[in-house]
Amino acid sequence: IHAAALNFTQMSRDALPAADRVLAQAPDGATTLEMLGAVYTMNHAQHRAVDVYRCAVSARPADAIAHYNLATSLMFTGNLAEAEREIAKCIAGKATFWDAYTVRSKVRRSSADGNHVDELHDLLERFGDQSQSRERLNMALAKEYDDLGDYTRAFEHLVEGNAAGKTRRRHDIRRDEAVFDALVQHAPAAQPPVSGYATDEPIFVFGMPRSGTTLVERILSSHADVSSAGEL
Repeated sequence: IHAAALNFTQMSRDALPAADRVLAQAPDGATTLEMLGAVYTMNHAQHRAVDVYRCAVSARPADAIAHYNLATSLMFTGNLAEAEREIAKCIAGKATFWDAYTVRSKVRRSSADGNHVDELHDLLERFGDQSQSRERLNMALAKEYDDLGDYTRAFEHLVEGNAAGKTRRRHDIRRDEAVFDALVQHAPAAQPPVSGYATDEPIFVFGMPRSGTTLVERILSSHADVSSAGEL
């Protein structure tokens, strides 16, 4: 719980050692293992997350979520073949675990001889009245149609999936506009540009989602004198 609390407050420097101390005690409870796996996943320790989730699957082999967590961690480590097997076990254990279908569509490239298009359409017809299922199944179909080269249908399902997700998120652009208007009114004036400052202090990269902050972090951390602390 301590490690999870540190992780929740984004204190990754302390969360990982705390999780390691718990792991060193060889816990066998599935709940504890899943909590540790979440800490490792959120702090970019994917190989350790895989090891922990393997133990969680062994402790609770019928748990669809355990297989899902292992599959997603295996994808991060590049073990796509095993990830595909684990996500299949997740779906077999809980056919209405909608996130699993989106993940399954990503673990390998669909082909004319190997795809899930018919299955996904059948599920969409049966469960398409639910916003979450409609979003995830359409996203899975968009990916598979894109693999198959049917870009028109891929785009159609992408639009439908995004529309379903929008109804669930209930995002209101007016609220964002009000926040930015307040920031403009109360933020101090921009400081004049400077030539630089020699320091060993941390470098912080700020920005809106999808604005390129991860790319900037990767560029900086590729320098020999800079190391990445991860995204918080």
